[in-house]
Amino acid sequence: MFCETEIDVAVRIETRPPRAPADDLTEQLRRAQEAILRRAFGVSAGVVLRAGFDEEGAGDWQESLCFGKVDGQWKIYVQSGFLDAPDSTRRSDLFATSLETRLLAAKKIPVLVQALEAVHAERKGEDELAVTTRELSRYVDGLLRAER
Repeated sequence: MFCETEIDVAVRIETRPPRAPADDLTEQLRRAQEAILRRAFGVSAGVVLRAGFDEEGAGDWQESLCFGKVDGQWKIYVQSGFLDAPDSTRRSDLFATSLETRLLAAKKIPVLVQALEAVHAERKGEDELAVTTRELSRYVDGLLRAER
């Protein structure tokens, strides 16, 4: 029968491998997604991560960092495909992408948040416009009825 001493436990704990920088990056991306979810924008947006041209003739391609609903859940994802072939568009879970893609995404998170804020403000403005127009219409209808 084997019993661990306090020294054995301390040595075992101290010899655990440190977290890899890639794990820390992924954790920060998860925190960014949670922060965006808490903002409750209720809109979708995307920003270009990288783009290029396929030499084999498939055309221009683009990879974007996006925030939107996927399978009924709001999340950050990567969308890629050829611009002239909508059927080629593919969505990937950000956390399942390569380290290179996650690194690019991390650099673009502030730009994605700005895009979400802009779309949200635009939508809010549209809502204000509709409400203001409806209220004005009621007021004018009331004025016209008063003239009769």
